[in-house]
Amino acid sequence: MAYELVPRDDRRILGLLDDLCAKLTRARDATGLAALDAALRKAALPEMTVQAAELGEELRGIDALVGRAQQLRSAPPLTFSLADAEAHVSGDLARVSANLIVTERGSGEQHRDLRLTEVRLRRVSSVWRVEAVRVDPVRPAEPEARP
Repeated sequence: MAYELVPRDDRRILGLLDDLCAKLTRARDATGLAALDAALRKAALPEMTVQAAELGEELRGIDALVGRAQQLRSAPPLTFSLADAEAHVSGDLARVSANLIVTERGSGEQHRDLRLTEVRLRRVSSVWRVEAVRVDPVRPAEPEARP
């Protein structure tokens, strides 16, 4: 088992994105929305953009993103997580490619969507900040292989 005194940039970046997914998952009440707002103001550039087909438009800025997150309160409970994430760092810029898993929970049944996602980050004063997020449309599910 190895310990890192100073985590590598890719680990810092992936940890930041995992934390934002957790905050987005918990944004179901006023407390969760306040925590998401605080996390975004710390982890994202003020002019960050988010593109996803379901949004119908590009969201620009933290206020627009938090405003849209408020709409999650009336939707079925959703869980957001990243899988197969790869961070590529080049100087003060980074790009993360990952599969965003959006799980809808409710009435004993779960529905899961997998979306290819790309996140661009910029290092500002030695802190990684999210600059842009692009979420591809839902990929058609492939049938599970059975023997």
